[in-house]
Amino acid sequence: RELAKRVSAILSIPYSHSLSLKGKVSRRLFKKRRLPDDQFRDCYQRNLRIRRTRRLMNCIKSGRAVLLIDDVYTDGVTTEAVRESLKRALGEQVSVSIATLGIMAKARNINESHSAAWRSGGEPSRETGAVASG
Repeated sequence: RELAKRVSAILSIPYSHSLSLKGKVSRRLFKKRRLPDDQFRDCYQRNLRIRRTRRLMNCIKSGRAVLLIDDVYTDGVTTEAVRESLKRALGEQVSVSIATLGIMAKARNINESHSAAWRSGGEPSRETGAVASG
């Protein structure tokens, strides 16, 4: 929440705390138990609560995108679950962009050219970036 508030202030865009989980949903626990991503996504979406705050609804009515801030992007399952839930709850016309502070560097999260550089100890090409927008 603090990260989103700071980004909001820096970019001069409205902040709305509109998302919360009604129960504890741990991605780490699902991975530890080797449960499939689909099962985690379903559980996360069942527990996700979207509050239709005035700021959120005004943003949508004016046609502006919703910026979803996540601290660390690992494999995209959590952010995709939230994006899908927002679109389902607020309408397909909602544009959702995703910003993150960091990306978990795991070989399976990086494209093949990055993966080869990672294994060889080299640096990834500067031509590819880490931009995700919905």
